[in-house]
Amino acid sequence: MALFSGSLYVFLRQQLYASLDEQLLEQAEHLLATVKVEDGRPVLEPTTANSDDGEYLLRLLDADS
Repeated sequence: MALFSGSLYVFLRQQLYASLDEQLLEQAEHLLATVKVEDGRPVLEPTTANSDDGEYLLRLLDADS
């Protein structure tokens, strides 16, 4: 019983980590596509700020912030 439980735990943990990694990569790709850099500063277009693709939290920082 302990071997089964341990195996199940390891399997589910790996699946959850893989799923989280995939989700973070997709969000990063989406956000990188919406951010433009003008004069060395990140700019978010107002039309993409209200994207219906999903819920994202995006904080733009530059070197002076």
